[in-house]
Amino acid sequence: MSRTRVHLCLAALLLPLLLLAGCESVPPPESLPAGPLDEFYPGELVSVDRIDLRSGMSGEWRTVTGPEVIRDWVSKAGDLPFSPDPSQAQRAGFNYIVILFEKGEEKFSFLPTQFGKHYYIPDPQFSPLLDELFEKGTKPVPGRY
Repeated sequence: MSRTRVHLCLAALLLPLLLLAGCESVPPPESLPAGPLDEFYPGELVSVDRIDLRSGMSGEWRTVTGPEVIRDWVSKAGDLPFSPDPSQAQRAGFNYIVILFEKGEEKFSFLPTQFGKHYYIPDPQFSPLLDELFEKGTKPVPGRY
């Protein structure tokens, strides 16, 4: 067999494998759940007692522990809807990382446009609520992040 034929056979065998390896199994947006934040949270959102946020603009971390501030944010943000983004293509950058805690234990972390590996479109009111929450937070203890 000539070298050209060997190369063609190898290419014919490897090309489909390479194409399959490059494809991730991402469910179509219509199969992803839509709903408010409190349906994505693994527990009772009202049990959150600390929220850590990181600004994607500055990289700065803020911590919110005031019960009234958290309760107010949960009551406003918990019912806002999130819809699966029709484009599940990977992206870079974020406006905030949000980490929710109960009794010192991290319970849930997300980006406003991403839960786990899936991308969502938040309600337009959600981003201003995060901006407000970030401004009410304090800088965390040095060394935490």
